[in-house]
Parts: sequence; C-alpha cells; structure tokens
Amino acid sequence: MEPHTTVVLPFEGGVQMYVATQWMDLTQDVVAKALNLRSNEVQVKTRRIGGGYGGKATRCNLAAAAAAVAAHKLNRPVRFVQSLESIMTTTGKRWSCHCDYDFYAQANGKIAGLNCRLYEDAGYLTSESPMGHAVLLSKNCYEFGDNYKLDGFIVVSDSPSNTACRAPGSVEGIAVIENIIEHIAFATGNDPADVRYANILPAHKMGEMMPRFLENNSYRERRAEIIAHNKEHRWHKRGLGLAIMEYQIGYFGQFPATVSIYHSDGTVVVAHGGIEMGQGMNTKIAQIVAHTLGIAMEQVRIEASETINGANSMVTGGAVGSESVCFAVRKACETLNSRLEPLKMELKPADWQQLINEAYNRKINLIASDQCKQGDMEPYSVCGLGLIEVELDVLTGNYLINRADILEDTGECLNPHVDIGQIEGAFSMGLGYWTSEQIYVDPKSGECLTNRTWNYKPPGAKDIPIDMRIEMLPKSSNKAGFMRSKATGEPAICLGVAVAFALQQALQSARDDAALPK
Repeated sequence: MEPHTTVVLPFEGGVQMYVATQWMDLTQDVVAKALNLRSNEVQVKTRRIGGGYGGKATRCNLAAAAAAVAAHKLNRPVRFVQSLESIMTTTGKRWSCHCDYDFYAQANGKIAGLNCRLYEDAGYLTSESPMGHAVLLSKNCYEFGDNYKLDGFIVVSDSPSNTACRAPGSVEGIAVIENIIEHIAFATGNDPADVRYANILPAHKMGEMMPRFLENNSYRERRAEIIAHNKEHRWHKRGLGLAIMEYQIGYFGQFPATVSIYHSDGTVVVAHGGIEMGQGMNTKIAQIVAHTLGIAMEQVRIEASETINGANSMVTGGAVGSESVCFAVRKACETLNSRLEPLKMELKPADWQQLINEAYNRKINLIASDQCKQGDMEPYSVCGLGLIEVELDVLTGNYLINRADILEDTGECLNPHVDIGQIEGAFSMGLGYWTSEQIYVDPKSGECLTNRTWNYKPPGAKDIPIDMRIEMLPKSSNKAGFMRSKATGEPAICLGVAVAFALQQALQSARDDAALPK
C-alpha cells in the first residue's frame, strides 16, 4: 500500500520528522543514534499511515534514518519515498515455512500421537522471529497429550531478512495443524469436520461454536451437493474447505494518552501514542471519549500521534493497539469526570458547556494524561471458523470463490462496522497468501525476484468471494480485554487457509477422474 515514506525538517539543532511508522518510539531512538543527537532533539509525528501489517514496525527506519542523515547534514528539508521494488527486494516478507510431521490416528480421526517439526526461513538475520507464536498456536483448540511433540527451528539463509506480517507465526502455526487434520481426514476417509470435532479440547468454546456454524451454513448438504457435482462434471470441479482457529491475544508495552477539554466551546482533543493505519483506532477512541464524558462524538477530535504527548509508546501491532489506547483514554476521561463531579452536583441541572465554563473559571484542570500498560488487562483468545466454497476450471486453472462463511467470537463489539471490515480485510489477506502471493528468490544470489506487481500478485477485486458472509458470535461477553470486546485485526487471516483445502478437494476430484496418483 503506502511505501516507506519520510519527511524531515531541520529545526533548532534537531529534526522534526513525519514518518510512516507503526513505532514512533523506536524511530526516534534509531534516528537519534544515527545523528548522535539526544532523544528530545528528534521529534516524530504520524497522523496516519496507509497500511502497516507489521511491515512498518521496524523496517521503516531504513528510510527514516537515511532521510534524517541527509536533512541534518545539508540543513534543509528532505523527503524520501522508497520505491516498491526497493522495499520488496531489501526488507523481505513473511517468513517462509516447511513442516515435517508424523501422526498416529484412530479410525475416527482422533489423533493418538503427533511429531511435528516446523522450520522457518529467517533470511540472513533472525530478528523478529515468529517461531514462538507458530509453535504456540499450532496447538490451536485441539487436545494435546503427552504423546505429542511440537518443535520449531529457525533457519538462516542467503536471502533478505524477513519481517513481521499480520499475525506473524500464527498463520503458519494454525495452517500446519489444520493441514495435518485434513491429511488425517483423507487418510482415514472421514469428513474433515468430524475429524476436527473429534480432536477439540473437552469443554472448549469451539465445541459449541462448530456444530452451530456447520448447521447454520448447511455444511453437510453442501458437501453432499459438491460430491455429486464433481461426479457429474469432469472439467469443472468444486471444493468446500473448512478451517478453525483459537487465536491468542496478549498485551505488551505501554500506550500513553492525553485528553484536553477547551473551555471556549467544550470541545475535546485527544493525543495518544498509537498509530491509526486503517484499523479504526481513532473512531473507537472518539466513541470512548463521547461515551465516558457524556458528549456527542462531533465534539471530539483526535490529533496526530507524536513523540511528545505519545512519548515512550510501544509499537502498534498484535491487534491490541486500539484496545490499549482506548483503555488509556478512558482512564484520562475518568480522571476528568472525577474533577468535574463535585461541580456537577453543585450546578445541577447544567449542560456540558455551562459545566466546562464554570470549571475553567474555578481553575479546575481540564487536561488529563494516563496510560495503558502490560498487566492492566488480561489476555484472552479469539475463536473463529471459516468455510470456503470454490469452483475450479480444470483446463485453465482459473477458479472462483463462490462463497465464504466466517463466524468469529468478537465479544461485545465496540463498533461492529469497523470490526466486520477488519475481519473481511484479514480474511482476504489470507486468501492472497494461500493462492497468489508466491515469493521467488534467485537460488545463487538470494535476491528477491518477485518485487513488483508484474510478478507478485496480491488479491484483486475479482479474487475475493462472490458471496461473503461475516457473522459475529452473539451473546459472547469477554471477561478480559477492553469493555468486554475482542480484537479483530489479525485473527481472521488464519482462516484463509480454508481456500487451500477447498482447492485441494477440487484438484483431488480431477485426479480421481484422470486416475492419477493421489
């Protein structure tokens, strides 16, 4: 989407920077060290960025540091936009993986033993390794006993250093176990849904969600129709792929926020350390301010993020940035409410403008700052299911995703419109990962050969499902997290692997017709 972009303005012995970054604190630190300046001489400001997905957490600093050196040396403004080809060639992408496994399963598909060895390509540096996430989430929501072994290995290779991307490690870990489940279903002749259900942890939430999801989306009937269709059609095959997930959400670092009320008209401005990158963070923040202070959303403005009011803020990522900043903002609003409460009781009835005017006259502080830090909210998990129906033209290889059904446990949504958009976007990104976004490197030099849209293909408008149905699990309150809600930015990408299973089914039917090896 937006490339790595930086504008640097020299000022009074330091530099002011506008950077497309997910982590202002790190950018400030990197540039200060590169220029041999103090941190308070480097100011970073970011109103919003056009997409991040982890790629602007650290690798944006290559462009930021280069622009800062030029601006500081020449004492003139510098704008640097790194080209797409340069970004793709130098900064790497999601870690590529290889998995070896052996399983022992009962006739009903219940796993009796599993030995899984997952290898991830780091490139020439092992920084930002997602291996821990991959191994953790490869357990998914299945019952693992003493006869299970999951090992992860980091491989260093002569290729660009790979970086974090939406749900790093989680996509691969869940894909590994889901692929094993598909293999077991094929080997034992069982329905993939039945094999999944046979291995779910006892009393797990997925045990309730899965039967409901399959029934509501007519899984059995549609699967029977697809089998019948494939028997009657040789050159057009269909497949129905299923994937389930339990995605672990955890909090990290700290996120500051400042809420200020202007006495002249009672409007509110918010400054915080998070980064708005299309995930609806600022929309949710405005909602929280309006709800907590009891005012209209139109009276709330969210200012650009910067390293003064947003000093020491952690990277916005892991799908928890919105929740963390909302938590900090609510604490600041509650502080303001506590200051205004005695005045409310004295003046009642009084409207908001009268209250703020009197508070200003009595010299009550109308500015409050607070933060959300690791430990303020408890971690939790997000459960979801994806069902994808595809139709494959055997002669050309073209395929259509006729329908996609997704059920995700989102708790009590802060904003259903934002959350549905996040689920749709994450899921579509997963479709691209499993169907069209293939990476090729030169076997001798390690250079990335797929560095532009001529040879690297993200999903387009005609690649998304024709019929896409998103459902958020009703009546599902989250005891952890922020205001009983759950994160939606990352989990649904893990369900995109269902498209691979659907295409495998269609291809296998074609192989059966041609009597080719299975």
